[in-house]
Amino acid sequence: MIIESLYIKSFGKLDNVTINLSDGVNILRGENEAGKSTVCSFIRFVFYGLAGRGAEEKQRYISWNSSSASGYAIVSSGGRRYRIEREAICTGDSEGKLSIRERSAVIDTELSTAVFRGQNAGEVFFGVPADVFESTVYVGQIGDSRIGGRPLAEAAENILFSASESVNTKKAIKKLDDARVYLLYKNKRGGKIAELEAKKAELSERLEKARAESGDIIFLEGTQRELSEKTEKSKKRLAECSKELDTFEKYSTRQVYLTRKEEAAKLHEMEQSAEKNRLCEKHGGVPVYSDDYITSLEELSRRLEATTARYDAACSALDEANRKIIDMSEKIEVFRRLGSRGDKRDRIVDNINAGNKMSKTLKTVAVIMAVLTFIFAAICIISLVKAYSYATIFAVLACVSIIASIALFVISKSKHKIMLRDCSTFGCRSYEEFDELVKAAGRDEAVLTLITETKDKAEVNAKKAADELDATNSKIVSVLTQASFTIETSTRLSLSEALKICRKEKSEYEKLKIMLESQRQKVRELDDKLRSCDESYLREALTGTYDEEKMKAFDAKSAKRNYDFLQNSIGAMTEKLAQTEKELAVLNATVQRPTEISETLLAVEHELDVLREKFDAYVMAIDAIEAAGGKLREGISPKIAKSASAIMSKLSCGKYSEIGIDPDFAMTFTDGASTHTADYFSAGTSDIAYISLRIALMEVLFTKSKPPLIFDESFARTDDARLSAALKLISEGLEGCSSQSLIFTCHGREERAMAALGNYNLIRL
Repeated sequence: MIIESLYIKSFGKLDNVTINLSDGVNILRGENEAGKSTVCSFIRFVFYGLAGRGAEEKQRYISWNSSSASGYAIVSSGGRRYRIEREAICTGDSEGKLSIRERSAVIDTELSTAVFRGQNAGEVFFGVPADVFESTVYVGQIGDSRIGGRPLAEAAENILFSASESVNTKKAIKKLDDARVYLLYKNKRGGKIAELEAKKAELSERLEKARAESGDIIFLEGTQRELSEKTEKSKKRLAECSKELDTFEKYSTRQVYLTRKEEAAKLHEMEQSAEKNRLCEKHGGVPVYSDDYITSLEELSRRLEATTARYDAACSALDEANRKIIDMSEKIEVFRRLGSRGDKRDRIVDNINAGNKMSKTLKTVAVIMAVLTFIFAAICIISLVKAYSYATIFAVLACVSIIASIALFVISKSKHKIMLRDCSTFGCRSYEEFDELVKAAGRDEAVLTLITETKDKAEVNAKKAADELDATNSKIVSVLTQASFTIETSTRLSLSEALKICRKEKSEYEKLKIMLESQRQKVRELDDKLRSCDESYLREALTGTYDEEKMKAFDAKSAKRNYDFLQNSIGAMTEKLAQTEKELAVLNATVQRPTEISETLLAVEHELDVLREKFDAYVMAIDAIEAAGGKLREGISPKIAKSASAIMSKLSCGKYSEIGIDPDFAMTFTDGASTHTADYFSAGTSDIAYISLRIALMEVLFTKSKPPLIFDESFARTDDARLSAALKLISEGLEGCSSQSLIFTCHGREERAMAALGNYNLIRL
């Protein structure tokens, strides 16, 4: 047997723990209090239930966080896989008295049905009771490795003798002797045989008397025989019809099973495809279909747009600053060139300043006149509403004000145009540019510093924007590369294509999930049909042979009508036969029938022959069991001693090669001068000696499936050389043992030793 995995839902301090095991050596390493011994106890719990006599003892295995202990193990044995489930629930009554109820089930994973109902999983798979399991397979911590005693010896004898630990040879002999006495006492004057012999003599006398008194019941007996024959024929036809209907129903059930198997295979393929899509292997395991990943790409896209816009704006500002410096240099050159022509430049400068001042003054006065226009108009409207006589005056004033305002705006505009025309002489498009030119030409430090700082600031902003854009592009390339997307020359294009692929992957994944759920529903519906069939019926339906053409052409409705007709016919003939039997009963009450006495006499004689054969068989069985039990007790200990000696020699590196085993499995060894018990050994040698005895017992006692070996800190007192020898022996495989072993430890010695020997499976708790 191989234990493939353990799931501890709740057991002791452990909750929701999954342990996957492999064939060969499994090292389960964990610190103290990590739960190693708890896992060992859980394995014992799965196969045999909670250890302990009372609820108080068993309560220590109940989960610390709940009032139950539960879990399961997946095992493979005899070419099939099983899930062994077990649950223990602790409850208390009003008086505080605890009680524990246990439930277990063995599920055939291929058929998804329960098997071995009402049987203990450990006894089903291993053929031994819990105490033998603990005394052989399960090698506990230091101090727990001692085994032996009369109970284990008797269990071994029973298993070897009858392949069942529950069959005790002494009890068997006692039961056989009781059965013999029941048949015939030793003094030959009592028992069932003596009673039947007396009854035989009585019937013989009655038969002789009845033969002289037989009468006129022959006719009714003939009628009874005829009806009985017809009834039997109808029953046979009914049985054939029932068999045909049953065969058709089983055929239909098998068709449902085959359909379910096909649909389950499709479901498995779809689940594999869904799992492959979920894992996104072509994208390096990145879930590109997820909303979070798509959102992150969209966020990167928005970030790219924003950084690109900032970069473009910074470049434009830098270009503008450079242009302004070049433009200013050209203007200063023009300004200086005009200055070399006498006072012409000064006149133009004065005209520009005067024109700008005049334009601003006229514009200010025009605004004031416009405001007055609104004021005069408001007063005029109010006067008209209230019928004041001076409304006309304010109307005139409003008209004058608006005309003056418009005239002043026109004159201001004309002056402004003249001023701009003069500014254009120096290449300036506005008075502000002209004023900046004059200050720059006059080497105004504030203006020159402002122009330079503007350029420097534009360069800094441009560099910062470029760095941000590069960082964003690098981030996008990194994210896309991690998901194995194609990187184009344009990052924006690569990101856009990746988003399209992600959205497509998401759409396909959602469609696949919908199809998967639909397929699961189809399989569930077929499972519901199959659940109505019990295990034995389903097994018969699947293993039966059918004539496909006959089944397809079978008329179930016609067969059902024929079945009902035969049932009614049998009922009518049975009723008539009962009436005939009543009439015969009346006659039989007054007439002594020789045939009846003869039949009874034949039955008694037959029963006597059977019981005499049983009596002779009981006597022979008692003699044979007593002889065989004696020979078995004489032969079992040397066989175990020889096997244990060979194993001990390997574990002790050849130092101890001969061990003695008495009928109670107590060990002795000889040091050349005298014989000593196992207590004479050192602690480490004593440990490997009892491990040798356990393995030797496994070779003899486990007649069914070979279990994995379980070691819970069993090598703590063993030196490195013997540890390596033990692990080598375990890894190479032992006769009578499974190829799987579980070694629980809190040290690294076992790992280092196995690393030098070969492959092993390391599990950290």
